Amino acid sequence: MSELCEHKGGRGAIPPRLYITVIVMFIAAIAFLIVVAKKGFLRYELVTPEMMQESYFTSTLGHGLYRMFVAIWSFGIIMYAIHLGKEGHRVGWDLRYFTVWNYTTFCLLFILLSAQHVFTYVPRWLTKVTWTLFQVELTNAIFLDIVFWGVLFPQANREEVLAMPVFFITVNVHAINSVFLLGEVLLGTIEMVPGQIAWVAIYSLTYIAFTWINYSESTDCMPYPFLAATPKDAPGIYVGMCVVISIIYALVYGLVRLRDRYFTGSGVANTGYAPIA
Repeated sequence: MSELCEHKGGRGAIPPRLYITVIVMFIAAIAFLIVVAKKGFLRYELVTPEMMQESYFTSTLGHGLYRMFVAIWSFGIIMYAIHLGKEGHRVGWDLRYFTVWNYTTFCLLFILLSAQHVFTYVPRWLTKVTWTLFQVELTNAIFLDIVFWGVLFPQANREEVLAMPVFFITVNVHAINSVFLLGEVLLGTIEMVPGQIAWVAIYSLTYIAFTWINYSESTDCMPYPFLAATPKDAPGIYVGMCVVISIIYALVYGLVRLRDRYFTGSGVANTGYAPIA
């Protein structure tokens, strides 16, 4: 994470027009969330324990063990990264990085998914939160991994990033996380609905706001160069990121629908769960 923080700038160097760009996008995302909520497009009424627990491939116990393994593994990766940071390695757990936000959410998601199997009763509001986090994390993890390997990695110091133990952490937070999430997609019966993309946008914009405040008030290090874009380039860059995230959401939504269509249509499924229409 911290090995990529090489883009410098003076404190308070972000022009007001950049703030305005993100504020407008944030307001638009919240307005979109309000509209889809009023129209019923968030579809929280569809959330059931069966949808959150069942599996097309294995037993509920087997599915729960998979989730517990991922939760324990990801928690261990976080603890190891924090330890390495304290030991002086150029890796740590700095909240300025979207990687840290994303992987912490990833770990929390699988802890909450494990809770669906461990406890006989999980409050409905918490099940709804878990469902939303699944859709947010699935989209953001794939987006971040693409950005890291396609944009950030070619610009990074290869010797530092590829050296152990930094590379071990990098592979886990920028590759294996997506593998685990796609495994959950294929194993589970959790649905996605288009309206939930509003939460994806709000999550990402909240991170940008947090990073800018931290950058302008407490540090001279911008973790991702494109976040410090010029006023001329900023609208295109930020809108472009929203478009890419929307495309990724559409692709994983399509994957989930294809999964349901295949397993329910082929008779392979070993669950009585009926996918949403």
